[in-house]
Amino acid sequence: MAKKARASANEVFKLERIAREMQEMNARLKEHPNRWAWVSRDGSKTRICDMDDQHLINTVLLVERTYSNRDPSVMFGKNYIPIAQRGLEMEIEKRGLEVALAKRSGDVRRLVKAVAEQERRRGENSLGADG
Repeated sequence: MAKKARASANEVFKLERIAREMQEMNARLKEHPNRWAWVSRDGSKTRICDMDDQHLINTVLLVERTYSNRDPSVMFGKNYIPIAQRGLEMEIEKRGLEVALAKRSGDVRRLVKAVAEQERRRGENSLGADG
């Protein structure tokens, strides 16, 4: 029984550490959005902000396919996959490519959510322009 309690305490500690690291990562990404680069398999670096739209979408889908089922705690360290993924997502949002990404992913729920979000933004923008 004590082992189980200790294991869950360790899990809580691990999740709290991940949450702190994610908050710090978000702050760094917002501070320096053009600084982040994607390093491809051959070692070449491309700044996320310099990727064309299709490259950006394909990279997001690659990260999602490759790392979606992994424990987040093993993705920190050398790889910085959550940082790269968040940077890619921020660039997708900045360019308004959520619908294109959702269509390419083939995920119907994601597509519905992206279209709804796009319509919500359009509504906000039209209200802001009129009012």
